[in-house]
Amino acid sequence: MIELPDLATGGLAVGMLSALAPGGGLLHAQRQQACQRAEIAALRPQLDGPVKVFMGEVEHLAARRVPAAARQPAHPHVTVPGPLRPHTARTPLGLAREHVLAGLRTEPAAQRTRIDAAAQAGMRGAARGIQAALYRLQAASASRSTTRAWA
Repeated sequence: MIELPDLATGGLAVGMLSALAPGGGLLHAQRQQACQRAEIAALRPQLDGPVKVFMGEVEHLAARRVPAAARQPAHPHVTVPGPLRPHTARTPLGLAREHVLAGLRTEPAAQRTRIDAAAQAGMRGAARGIQAALYRLQAASASRSTTRAWA
């Protein structure tokens, strides 16, 4: 038969092994996380360059290109400066930059068209009202003159 001290020793051994198994997994996860952190730290300088290019282009767009593009329709002699880095023209950044400028150029023209159409509609309404008032005035004047002729 198995004696109690042997049973207790076996139970303690199994308990110890079950406690060490998650600890080994934890150590493996910590090592993997440390490797990932080192990889991220190594890749960060590669990311900093494109971020600086992007930020420089956005600042140039906001400070120089957008104001010039906004002034250009009213003042055709104003030239819109080009991008800081022309080699980015065919990149997604360059395409997005040109979409911003194209939208800036087309939206004021569309606004002017809508405003002109609204002004014309307002003028047509006012002209119809004036014309109706003139017809009523003319009819009232004509009825007075026929009333005087009979009197």
